[in-house]
Amino acid sequence: MRGNGTQASPYIITTAAELYSMETVGGSGVFFRLGADIDLNGTQWAEHFQPIPLNCAGFDGAGHSISNIYHTSVNDIAVMFTVKNNAALRVENVLFYNVMLTGTAVNLFAVESGESCDIKLYDCVFSAEINRTAGGTLLPDLNCLLHGSGIQMDIELCSFALKCDFSYPYSFFKGDTVRRTQVLLDMRLHRSPNIDQEQGAVFYESDAEDTWICGTLDFLDILAGVRHFHISDRSSKFVNCYEAVGFTGLRSVYWSGTMLTPCFYDKELLGGSEMTSTRNVTPNLYGLTTAQCKDAEYLRSIGFTCGGGEE
Repeated sequence: MRGNGTQASPYIITTAAELYSMETVGGSGVFFRLGADIDLNGTQWAEHFQPIPLNCAGFDGAGHSISNIYHTSVNDIAVMFTVKNNAALRVENVLFYNVMLTGTAVNLFAVESGESCDIKLYDCVFSAEINRTAGGTLLPDLNCLLHGSGIQMDIELCSFALKCDFSYPYSFFKGDTVRRTQVLLDMRLHRSPNIDQEQGAVFYESDAEDTWICGTLDFLDILAGVRHFHISDRSSKFVNCYEAVGFTGLRSVYWSGTMLTPCFYDKELLGGSEMTSTRNVTPNLYGLTTAQCKDAEYLRSIGFTCGGGEE
């Protein structure tokens, strides 16, 4: 690889083999940058995917992509990246697409048991299909889809387009800070937890600002007696956020937590379910029509900031 691994002159990765060589070449003070798009098709990792080792302080995609990541074993935990050191890590400017992860639990990022890492995720795009219906129960591993236990994330200016099939609700963010980020979440859900089990909320013990979530959620199990879904738990905090998700087959949708500024949801997409917002929610949560959600002048009238951070 070109470069010397410093922040000023990072190692330049141009092949899948070099991508995986981060485990031996890297270290807590080492920096890497992509110098080309990385396609795992046609490599030894296409049929037998192994987590990509992030053994570094910085991984800069430089606008390049990593594609065709497939983990299809229904009996294992599926992990896309394994963080190999306890130092703070920054991952930025990279596109991940044609990603399919299937397993009893799925983490995009994970650390070894007993280790920890703070990760800054900046200006990244994830397009993935996640299947967690084969085995697994409600949160057996006490983590979230984005990362395993031991990781806290600061996510900014990222986009997630995820098609999910879950046996139980599975938190997306847990203990994270999320800013200027969009989440397109198309989810099929087979079983819903007890109404008081908020651990499966999309935002669990997380704070979000200038962030929105949209997509669809279809509840499939017609025999289940409890049909509730949590957008957030009661300890999360929100600033200038909104939700436009179409729901089918649910009785109640919970957007709990504290709205520190006006936030809103599209009430016309509830699909017959009830938005329950009595759990530690301030009066700053607004249920709007689709037309109102698209009307910048109306949104400004309720105190919502439009137009990408206007004054």
